[in-house]
Amino acid sequence: DVQLTDELIEQLNEQLLDIVNLTTIVCWVVLGVGILLAVISLLACCWCSRRRSPGVVGGESKTQKH
Repeated sequence: DVQLTDELIEQLNEQLLDIVNLTTIVCWVVLGVGILLAVISLLACCWCSRRRSPGVVGGESKTQKH
């Protein structure tokens, strides 16, 4: 009986390790995506503010919107 429980515990531990590995991977992916989105939004804001600044760029954007 003791051997059976030991084997079951080992299997459960392996499954738990797999689940933990999966969750850590998912967390890292989510973190990476979040950082990427933040960087992209920051870049987009800088780009938009640069586009809106008065000068030749404004005229270009108007002609492009045809």
